[in-house]
Amino acid sequence: KLLSALAHWIDPRTNIWGTAGIAVEDILKGASQSNLAIVLGHAQKDEGRAGRARLRLWGGGRLLADDIHRVGEGYENTNWIIVACDAAFSRVRMQTGPGIALSLVTLGAPSVTACIYRVTSVTAQQFVDSLFRAPGNGDSRQFTDACREIMKSRSPFVQRWAAAASFVSYGLAVRPP
Repeated sequence: KLLSALAHWIDPRTNIWGTAGIAVEDILKGASQSNLAIVLGHAQKDEGRAGRARLRLWGGGRLLADDIHRVGEGYENTNWIIVACDAAFSRVRMQTGPGIALSLVTLGAPSVTACIYRVTSVTAQQFVDSLFRAPGNGDSRQFTDACREIMKSRSPFVQRWAAAASFVSYGLAVRPP
């Protein structure tokens, strides 16, 4: 449902849904060639590796923060939106690494907007629609304006709060010259 609801925002030429034989490296390198990468999926806390999350990919496979660091290049020009539960989850302490979202930022991505908690497809759709309607180019103001728009909507307060509070945006507030 979420993919079809967001289809009007996605350029069909960049959709890799259902592509046979695609590897994690192909996903990361392909996304890095765009100024905006939208990743829809299911992320979950990785119980075997404390403080980390993994993104479960359709058709099998998974994306870990380690994969992002292994590919490790080309993220400087891409703003990321990751619509997947817990994709922004990260516990940064001694002997733990950053999660998926912070890994992209530490390797140069200007901004990564992702879910910090579990979200429903309705909540995710509401947030992403607001994000795309907000002015900006993936910067912190666009994220803030999207949260404000959600809070002004006519939805019940709990639903508005859940949509705005479930997402975070990591990255540079202003891009350096």
